[in-house]
Amino acid sequence: MLPRAIRLNTKKSFDDVRNRGKLSQGEFVGISYRNRGDQELTKIGSIISTKISKKAVERNRIKRAINEASNNFYKNLPAGYDFVIMAKRNIVDVPNTTIITDVLQTFERLTKNFRL
Repeated sequence: MLPRAIRLNTKKSFDDVRNRGKLSQGEFVGISYRNRGDQELTKIGSIISTKISKKAVERNRIKRAINEASNNFYKNLPAGYDFVIMAKRNIVDVPNTTIITDVLQTFERLTKNFRL
């Protein structure tokens, strides 16, 4: 689980990132991101809709894999950004290692464009 200090936790925060941010697509996830314009901690949130799977067990497995990848890559992210990771429908039958790899590759691809 991501530490509380780096989690997005309000609907307004999620909506701001999704509506005003940019999007980078991976095979199994999409990552929306937005520069807040400050130097505070970067925050990350994830969305796994019931459209992905009706079973909470499957959604929780996917969320754990996404959070693990986010936690591993967090130290490479610049300060002052918000990220929302959105699962795609084709993620359900994918093993955790593949999900983690896809999230990490998508983070790497989008952070290449940041000016640090």
